[in-house]
Amino acid sequence: VAPQLFLEFKGGTEFQLTARSSYESVREEFAVADATAVPGDYWFYQGEARLMLPRSDLLRGDFTATAGSFYDGTRLGLALNPAWNPSRYLELGGGYEINRLVFADRAAATTAHVFRLKVSVALNTRVSLNTFAQFSNIADLATFNARFRYNFREGTDLWLVYNEGVHTERDLNEQPRLPASAGRAFMLKYSHTLTW
Repeated sequence: VAPQLFLEFKGGTEFQLTARSSYESVREEFAVADATAVPGDYWFYQGEARLMLPRSDLLRGDFTATAGSFYDGTRLGLALNPAWNPSRYLELGGGYEINRLVFADRAAATTAHVFRLKVSVALNTRVSLNTFAQFSNIADLATFNARFRYNFREGTDLWLVYNEGVHTERDLNEQPRLPASAGRAFMLKYSHTLTW
């Protein structure tokens, strides 16, 4: 169930209020960030407020705040996703998300942070480069993705894709030391769309 109030202003700014409820039955304990969810039957009740700036503006983005129940505790969240277009060839984007989980009856709490950075460059309609980086304090992991695209003609593209993961915390209790790299991949993709 998710009743919603949606407002769109003359300048293109949008505001949205949403109330959500859902049910989940947990049979086995599992990890949630640095905490745990214990077995039981749970109703989740959450409120969300979201502000979206006009897509046509040089500075735009969306900003979301959430609050509600979370298993046998509560969750407060905030997500900021601004983007800036200084020119038609360049777009800079960022992101920050924080979630505070509190399980008062168990005297347990944790805070999860996620940071994101995105850079998109388009030399023209045929050649573009997109890069994306993210860090999570819960996973102790930084990831990086770069995608180069060359469009030969409509329906025909060549993609060069590079992915890298880096462990930011390599020494874990009673476990072998992790390697610096969490994984690396380089891919070459060619797509051709047949039309008739």
